[in-house]
Amino acid sequence: MAHVGHHRPHPQHSGDARRGGHQGLRTYIREESSATRAARVLFTHRDTVLNGLDHAENMLPAPLSGRGPNVELAFEIVHWLGLKA
Repeated sequence: MAHVGHHRPHPQHSGDARRGGHQGLRTYIREESSATRAARVLFTHRDTVLNGLDHAENMLPAPLSGRGPNVELAFEIVHWLGLKA
């Protein structure tokens, strides 16, 4: 009987980009708003990052465009304080 390997997500990914979580959004902003580069860092598909961004956009009180540095700073503060976003 052949053994089927178990796929483990990269620790940075953990599904956040798919769900629009803050890790996916932080990575997207840190990668200068490049879904392609964020996908490489998160070990996921570019469309997964874009879907997560759409989800995050719907949850934000204002559009993300032009507010990247402010959102990035807020997420970094949450991350370093160990708070749940």
